[in-house]
Amino acid sequence: HCLRETRRRDEEKTRWLESEGYLVLRVSTEEIRYHLKSVLQMLLPQISKRTKALRGNCTTAKWSHHPLLRAALEEARLRMTA
Repeated sequence: HCLRETRRRDEEKTRWLESEGYLVLRVSTEEIRYHLKSVLQMLLPQISKRTKALRGNCTTAKWSHHPLLRAALEEARLRMTA
């Protein structure tokens, strides 16, 4: 019962976020803990694709130039190549 309710709430949140224009990519704790490289390989192209789309938009996303985000993405890229 609890798992079903959690899934239902997650699906509701996902629908709302997508209706607001967000891309929702769900990753389990287990995947992050044991398969981080694979998770990053899945996430980075999605981030890159969205960032390029936002840059092409007349309202450039300020967050894409944020130093902490850039640092986190660079760190993730380095981990993937290690």
